[in-house]
Amino acid sequence: MRLAELIVHEWDIRSWLEHSTHLPEECLPATIDAISDFIVGILFNPGSKLATPVRYRFELTGAVPSRHDIVVEDGTARMQPAETAAPDVTFRCDAETFVLLVYERIMLAAALADGRIVAEGDRELADQFAK
Repeated sequence: MRLAELIVHEWDIRSWLEHSTHLPEECLPATIDAISDFIVGILFNPGSKLATPVRYRFELTGAVPSRHDIVVEDGTARMQPAETAAPDVTFRCDAETFVLLVYERIMLAAALADGRIVAEGDRELADQFAK
């Protein structure tokens, strides 16, 4: 967790000084591990106002190709490895974009508009993810 915090806070500082700042690629696996253990559901609680259960799938490319589900139900969210259950919404992006989204360094609407994230499925649920 400390490693993830240091990586993200270093990005915070560098992003003010350099326009094209990136997270260190070799640190992304540990950062994503920290997300699943603590960040989602406690600090980042996406879709917590949704009335029905929703499964958001993230298909990550780049340094950490993987698939993760963020399941929202009963006012809480949790991250888990992707299951065989069909998602309501699938987001595709690179691992860095996912980390920056979950740490709320970039906004979903902006990432969708910039093409950093591609969404498929129920558009209304996609829009409610980060609200």
